[in-house]
Amino acid sequence: MRIVALDLYRYRLRLTRPLRLKGEEHAEREGIIIRLTDDEDRIAWGETAPLPGFSRENLAIAHEQLIQLRATVIDQEIPPEVEKLDGAFGVWLDHLNLMPSVRFGFESATLNLIAQSRNLPFCKLLNPDCLRSVKANALLAGRIDEVAERAAALRKEGYDTFKLKLAGHSVDDAIELVRITHEAIGPDAVLRLDANRAFDIKDAYFIMDAVATYGIDYIEEPVLNRNQLIMLAQVSSLPVPVALDESLLEIVPEDLLSMKFVRVIILKPTLLGLERTMSFVRVAQLPKITPVISSSFESSVGVAALAGVASAIGSANVAVGLDTLGWFAEDILEAPLPISGGQLDPVTVARAGQRVDLDRLEKI
Repeated sequence: MRIVALDLYRYRLRLTRPLRLKGEEHAEREGIIIRLTDDEDRIAWGETAPLPGFSRENLAIAHEQLIQLRATVIDQEIPPEVEKLDGAFGVWLDHLNLMPSVRFGFESATLNLIAQSRNLPFCKLLNPDCLRSVKANALLAGRIDEVAERAAALRKEGYDTFKLKLAGHSVDDAIELVRITHEAIGPDAVLRLDANRAFDIKDAYFIMDAVATYGIDYIEEPVLNRNQLIMLAQVSSLPVPVALDESLLEIVPEDLLSMKFVRVIILKPTLLGLERTMSFVRVAQLPKITPVISSSFESSVGVAALAGVASAIGSANVAVGLDTLGWFAEDILEAPLPISGGQLDPVTVARAGQRVDLDRLEKI
């Protein structure tokens, strides 16, 4: 299969409410959609959308790299077995030093193209035994009263797993926020916490100890930096299991083997690249660390690809972080992704995610 065209389209989508990232508020989300065409006129889509405050690259750098990538891959055959995500993409692309969001966009578009050529759903290309249904956790952030109201409403919709953002709150308010949320969703629901490195080690431990009775599934990145994370790991018994997110940008997959305190890794292919994400998944299997695929507030094109990856690597009992489309007031698909009550069918989602409305995009 040969790539004969790589077209780029920019989107700018309004959000339903401000998205606060690293202390800055964003009223819209921007990204670039990749359209690949092969020598049999098949078309597939992928998304490159650096996340402000978290990605090393910005959209301008990503655009420059995509132009460079286009000059390299046009009229090239797609290498064999890239769908295994075990190094073939690296052999093909590593000399370009592509940033993670660029890699994810091109990798997912390429895999969607291969899936079409084989008449397979995206998830089955990656794993013939992929999950038939993917469960998503509901994302909660904001003021205490807003969070409690939204949590109760989402619980009624069918969500049974919730991730609560603690960054931006004082220690006392964070503890109260957890209490109120736990009360709103009930004891049978799963509650996860995300601190986004907002607390020093003393405050983080205080929060963990105070909320431990609520049966917290895990807390993501509870302390300020990697050094404090190592110090926290010296505690013989932590009140709440710890998950890594931002720290994955600072380590190699093999480092997980020595991190005995880590129970979960939050994998965001926009921040890691898809093939690197799978490297973490493979290493995590050895110490039995649970991988959880998560969105970086991509549009529906990116979320559809993430649902396929989650289906390919996940467990039916582990909810993933794909409840971000509710932040968007607009979409770029012909019809919204079919997500209901925290459940996604990866096959129908993948199909819908490839039906892009060009009228909502700007060609660049």
